[in-house]
Amino acid sequence: MKTVLGTAGILVVLAALFPLSALAEVKTFEAEGSYTLGENDSRAEARRIAVLEAKRKALEAATAYVENLSEVKNMPLSRDEVKAYTAGLVEAEVVSEETRGTSQRPEVHARARARIDTGLLAEQIRRLRESEEAREQLQAALKEGEELKRDRERLLSDLSREKDKVRIDDIRKKLDSVLSREEANEEMKKVWKTLAKAGLAGFEKELSRVSPKELDEAAEVLERIVRNDPDAARAHRLLAHIYFMTGDKLRAERELRESIRIDPDNPLSHIRLGQMLRNSGRFAEAVRELRIAQRLRPGEPRILFHLGITHKAAHDCLGTVDYLDRFLRETKGDDTVPREMRTEAVHAVEDCRAGRRPPRRSW
Repeated sequence: MKTVLGTAGILVVLAALFPLSALAEVKTFEAEGSYTLGENDSRAEARRIAVLEAKRKALEAATAYVENLSEVKNMPLSRDEVKAYTAGLVEAEVVSEETRGTSQRPEVHARARARIDTGLLAEQIRRLRESEEAREQLQAALKEGEELKRDRERLLSDLSREKDKVRIDDIRKKLDSVLSREEANEEMKKVWKTLAKAGLAGFEKELSRVSPKELDEAAEVLERIVRNDPDAARAHRLLAHIYFMTGDKLRAERELRESIRIDPDNPLSHIRLGQMLRNSGRFAEAVRELRIAQRLRPGEPRILFHLGITHKAAHDCLGTVDYLDRFLRETKGDDTVPREMRTEAVHAVEDCRAGRRPPRRSW
């Protein structure tokens, strides 16, 4: 058996479709992927592989274009960050599929198309860049995607050489799992587009930018992912965010605690849970989660911010000033920290020092 991944060149169609603004336009990129079946392959697997390869190559073409956009070049982003944001936000759709070759050596071909609204993408990147969680999740998703591709290629190589039926079945089960996880990563892009509109820097409800239908669709995608892969910690964490935005705090807490059970050493889940508990008035529990995050990631100034704001919500000005003063000192000149976060910290410290606070609340 000969495996051919992503044969045929990339056709890049650079067409300005609807000028949504004087500076924005929609660019279209197309690419083809293919897979030649061997005796141990199924047509369903071949189609999934061809589709994944076509989408991957279309995305690579789109990423190469995004890297040269002036709006993106002006952002202080590394090449890996640009790649991660683009991979997380740009969806590719299948536009055609066909079978070629012979009955003995059939080839499944798929063509995919990716579209970029240049003005919208730059704004989405700016919004996600404000969130440490978005940066880390998208970079983790990119790394996972690359690892899954390598796993897929290794399993396909093993499958092509294997003669034992029991081992063939075992390899195909593993391959199905890898393909499902790759497809889940593709599905997650719908969620990132929604969250890029709504904001991910906190649990604030910026629902004016997002329709209830979009939130429902994002929740459906994530619910499907965690049903198929209960240990998908990143999906549980994002699902918690969606639930909180729609007011379902109980399910939000459940999903966050599940993500912590799966990946207890990820500080972002503890930060998220701390934020949620603070917003629910459970200040002692919130501080406990934030201190766990601080132990896992010492020296992270944003944790100081969340601790300070939690103490402020509990009317403890001593803790408020201590944590927020340190946060402001450590983030001075850091343009990756949202301006709104620093402004909130300044106002909280000023209020405490001016005595503009109610009596301290008992925890």
